[in-house]
Amino acid sequence: HVRSRRQRQMCIRDRAGLLLAQVRFFGQQGQQVPVVAAFALAGGTATSIGDLGHLLLMVGVGALSALATNLVMAPTIRFKDAENAVLDYADSMHNIVDGLADELRGDLEESSLDHWAWAANALDDTSRNARAAVERQEYRVRLNPRRFLGGAGTSGYLSGYRTWISVLERSSRHLQSIAESLQDVRGGYSEHIELSEGFCNEYADLLESTADVLQTVHDEQEPNRETVSDRLSSCLDQALDRVSECRQNLMNDPGEEEPARAALLTDVVRLLEEIDRGRQYSGQSG
Repeated sequence: HVRSRRQRQMCIRDRAGLLLAQVRFFGQQGQQVPVVAAFALAGGTATSIGDLGHLLLMVGVGALSALATNLVMAPTIRFKDAENAVLDYADSMHNIVDGLADELRGDLEESSLDHWAWAANALDDTSRNARAAVERQEYRVRLNPRRFLGGAGTSGYLSGYRTWISVLERSSRHLQSIAESLQDVRGGYSEHIELSEGFCNEYADLLESTADVLQTVHDEQEPNRETVSDRLSSCLDQALDRVSECRQNLMNDPGEEEPARAALLTDVVRLLEEIDRGRQYSGQSG
């Protein structure tokens, strides 16, 4: 009977540990919960409910002592890795847009356009890396007991990073389309249409304005802000106004270039509109 009672107690302990391990709060460490519980409880001499209570109390005191020690020794919660991942994303997009603008002012060499199209498509990997960096940061924050002292601000930072990753993801789709459209025009896939020098120069100006917006996102560290900076709002408004004005001029009697021009202008408008949505999500400054 004694042996049967001990087996039942062991079964109850193991089941309790397995149930605790399913709690998402513990993250990957949850796999260790049933093992630790089994050793901690099996090491005692709980032959009655009262003894089991004392043993559980001892385990609880030990856990609280460990938590208190971690509160003192745990590192301060920082978000540098997640921040750098998002800002690098914006910087990568800026470099591609700026590079395409330079190509439009030059000879539109096919090999160079192939490079920028490849770089634009590689932004999918940049996006995944940025999301992974934020998830790793979230996991580290969850395991850091200092989060109890930091209030609700920690989750706000990570939410801002996710918002801007989504904004840049959607914007990058249109950047990829721009690079591929220019690649098709130069490669002769768009019915052998050659873009006029006048259009190329004006479109290059639009891309430079777009690159300035992306550079401002990086320089002003917009993902860290509760509201967007005055500089980004001003830069974005100027770029949207310029695109709207140039679109009317460039689509006035475009001739056989109309399909290519329309596609390129539509993509740059949508790219800027996605960033504008990010501004709305973040809230206006001032």
